[in-house]
Amino acid sequence: MIKRSLLILGLLTLTACSDVYSWRQKLTFTVLTPDGPVVAMSVAEVTFRDTDGFWVFPEARGIRSRISGEAVVLEVAPDRYLFVMLDGVEKLARKTFKQFPYTYDLGFKQWARSVKRYRGEDVVPPDAYPQMVTFDDINDPMSVRLVDPANLSEVFGVGDVLEGMTFQIVEEPITQDKVESVLVWLYQVWPYKLDGRKIETINAENRLANSLSANSFSTEISN
Repeated sequence: MIKRSLLILGLLTLTACSDVYSWRQKLTFTVLTPDGPVVAMSVAEVTFRDTDGFWVFPEARGIRSRISGEAVVLEVAPDRYLFVMLDGVEKLARKTFKQFPYTYDLGFKQWARSVKRYRGEDVVPPDAYPQMVTFDDINDPMSVRLVDPANLSEVFGVGDVLEGMTFQIVEEPITQDKVESVLVWLYQVWPYKLDGRKIETINAENRLANSLSANSFSTEISN
């Protein structure tokens, strides 16, 4: 009976596989200001898990991703900060590396292996930019507002222009503590939304603040 159970367990293990691929990626952001260029960067770790197999429930199959790190924080002017959010950053390799187009014909495994080996620096296309926000009052979570990357001067002043964003796979430490040093209230907000609610709701008075949490800026907060 024990041998039979072990045999069944072994067959289940063979028929259900979960391949894991991870890498560190650096996002560098440059803004041209009247006083000269300002540059900021952040290194995050992205992990993809590709699960499949005969004994895996259909809803459990597929590719799932997880990101560890923090938003890019750039001081455009004294005490005026721009944050390039974490949401969507795990998809940048697919949208940025034109020489490694991800298609069903290529297959996820082959694509992931190619990305991990690549060490070039590529320009992020504007249609792949992550969400960007700022705070009218850096001490008030409710003062968060969206920033249009094509019109930084609307928020930060005449002469501030986004020069561009670059993306590369690196072997560098994950960026830590930069966001928390600016948004000192992040630990006080977690695990709630920036507006203090527990969940996101269409009835929120401030929809943007209600859609963001401390982990939108840094995955360290919940650790």
